[in-house]
Formats: sequence, structure tokens, C-alpha cells
Amino acid sequence: MPALHSAEERWANDQRYEAMCLLYVALTRAKRGLYVLLPVPPKSRKDDEGFASMANWVRRSTGGEVYESGDPAWFTSVPDWVVKTALEAVVEAG
Repeated sequence: MPALHSAEERWANDQRYEAMCLLYVALTRAKRGLYVLLPVPPKSRKDDEGFASMANWVRRSTGGEVYESGDPAWFTSVPDWVVKTALEAVVEAG
């Protein structure tokens, strides 16, 4: 059924596009730190750099297994944020 095959191919392309859009948004919205944890490739795919997956795309884009940029102690410069209950806020306001 060529029509069904064609529809499935369009759907698969749409799914890949949506996944790329989601990945782009996830990687570009970090304000202070971004950690991307990738699954370990199966041993059968370990030497296959051309294997198409989001994890391999990110891995190849960053140049290898570990990529680090910026100050790894960035979180020490962020002040503590204390969340107050409504009662505490009213009492503090006087």
C-alpha cells in the first residue's frame, strides 16, 4: 500500500522534526546550568558513529563523550532563596 507507506513516512518525518524542536528548546533555555545526560550506546552500536539518534547527534555536536564549558562551580554564586509561608510574609510586612 504505497499511500499508507507515504503517510507513515510523512508522520515519521514530522516526529523527527518535533523531537529536534523540543531538543533545541531544552538546550537553549538554561539560565545558569545545563546538564545533558546521554544513554550509553549499546555495544553493538559503540563503533557506529553514523547511527542516527538524538543522543549521537548531541554527542557528535559536542565533540565527544564529555564536554564542559564555563565555571563548574556556578551554583556557588547563586544566593539562597528562602520561600516564606503566607503567615511569615504577613508578619514580616508588619
